[in-house]
Amino acid sequence: MSEINLKSPPNSPEAEQSILCSALLSKEARHIVFEKVKEQHFYQHKHQTLYKALEEMYIKNKEMDLITLQDQLKKSKDLKDIGGVSYIAELFDFLPSGSNVEAYIEILIENALKRDAMEMGKKIIDQSMDDQVEFKEIMEDNQSTLLELMEYKVRKRVVVLKDVMTNVINDIALTRDKDQKIIGISTGFKSLDKHTSGLKNSELVVIAARPSIGKTTFAVNIAHNIAKAGKGVLFFSLEMDSKQLGLKILSSESRIDSMKIQSTNLKEDDYFKLIKAHETNKDLPLFFEDTGGLSTLEMRSITKQQMLKHKIDVIVIDYLQLMRPSKETQNRTQEVSEVVREIKAFCKELQIPIIVLSQLSRSVTQRADKTPMLSDLRETGEIEQTADIVMFLNREDYYDNSNDGSTDSSVDLIIAKNRTGSTGKVSLSYKRSISKFLEFDFSRSAEQVQA
Repeated sequence: MSEINLKSPPNSPEAEQSILCSALLSKEARHIVFEKVKEQHFYQHKHQTLYKALEEMYIKNKEMDLITLQDQLKKSKDLKDIGGVSYIAELFDFLPSGSNVEAYIEILIENALKRDAMEMGKKIIDQSMDDQVEFKEIMEDNQSTLLELMEYKVRKRVVVLKDVMTNVINDIALTRDKDQKIIGISTGFKSLDKHTSGLKNSELVVIAARPSIGKTTFAVNIAHNIAKAGKGVLFFSLEMDSKQLGLKILSSESRIDSMKIQSTNLKEDDYFKLIKAHETNKDLPLFFEDTGGLSTLEMRSITKQQMLKHKIDVIVIDYLQLMRPSKETQNRTQEVSEVVREIKAFCKELQIPIIVLSQLSRSVTQRADKTPMLSDLRETGEIEQTADIVMFLNREDYYDNSNDGSTDSSVDLIIAKNRTGSTGKVSLSYKRSISKFLEFDFSRSAEQVQA
């Protein structure tokens, strides 16, 4: 093992002693300690031994005081190892405030995580010095450990109903004060927002479709609408590069056919329309990351970096099946399932909505009725179970090849699952030539209704 010149690993004897004393003297503090603290969080071996003895007494519902603790340590033959009765008596010299126990625990766990990070660092140094180990192998071997350390910091205690309901009322009051019609962030599609009440914090929203139905364009439209409302969007595009996505936005905003934009004979009037679209949209808070083959850990890292620079309100991932999990799995089903779980955990950590695009399996093409179902979600049932909202894009002309893209397509947006709202169907019109989805108003033509 490589030598690292450090006087002492991060630890606080005072915090460790205060926690042990609090657990011994305060019933209220005791419950908090045994909920959040583990034996390995303590640095000093004698404190680990004392904690283990107290934990065993707690589990067996034994009375805790100086005498009963001594008796427990005698039975386990650990009394001498921790310094005898005299050291137990020293704990009472601290007499910490039970109300401060969570602050002591924060110090304890922070130091424990730093020590774990040090061990990982030593391991990385050793692996890096080994000519037989490749860089990619080093990263893959250690990223799951890093992810576990990062996730530990965001775990929360049980929340009482009063606090939960207060948070809900506060959200509703904030909406009323702002004269908003929905609680969450608007997608820019009013008919969709009526079903979902917008994109809400911690929601994992899955938009699924067969290839080339238009799900990337739909996601770009939503991201663009959100950015135009002043909300920050981070868009992970694992398939298309950022220029292609930028082309979609310029085409939809200028109403110029994307093929015409890419041609060499663009008319001057159209060119000025593009310049105007560029000037109108260039400063919107919409950020693209188009690196292919990202892992969930890399996605987390990039997001955290961007959040230091910009306010990010929504994340979009295009698409699920192209993202790798942070740790190795045995098969493809487990891999996709793990990615879904990790994205949902990140969603809850950040307290923002995440939109994830997903492929549908070929089974939908083999039925007479091509309407997608939850069972058509590709490669794993974890998507259906974990997602808060699942939506499908469906076009009839996709299956009969009756539309070559020169005319608009009627699209059904099917809301198949919605934990906190209604399911149903939203009718859209897809103008493929300009990468634009429009809400279909049966009293007017779709062209008159802006998304």
